[in-house]
Amino acid sequence: MIYVNARFLTQDLTGVQRFAQEICLALSKIRHDIVFVSPPNIIHHDIASQLNVQVVGKKSGHFWEQVELPAFLKKNKSPLLINLCNTAPIFYRNKIITHHDVIYKRYPQSYSAKFRFVYNNFVPLMLRHSKALITVSEFSKKRN
Repeated sequence: MIYVNARFLTQDLTGVQRFAQEICLALSKIRHDIVFVSPPNIIHHDIASQLNVQVVGKKSGHFWEQVELPAFLKKNKSPLLINLCNTAPIFYRNKIITHHDVIYKRYPQSYSAKFRFVYNNFVPLMLRHSKALITVSEFSKKRN
């Protein structure tokens, strides 16, 4: 089985979440070995229903992604995890990450110090422990 981090279903719909939603809907039509997993605070119930999302854990946000999700995956023999929205469990190794843009490096003044700290420090760790990187931008690919 392949697992997909569907935490995007708990977030407002922006370009990154739309990308993840469309990829997941397409994958669900062509593959039958994919399990979509999300924290319980889903706000896009119609999409979650179409994807037959499995709710995992009790928490939400980064805590869910960094603690509950990898614990669940380890209990399930550490399957491949696909992450489509820039973030992923840092120390879970059997994963693929999609990193959409490094605009926070080009225009740091547009982002809060906290956001820049998190992305500048944790993205390299996520990538270091990843099997592959997917980007939607050649610029981002060269900067990662």
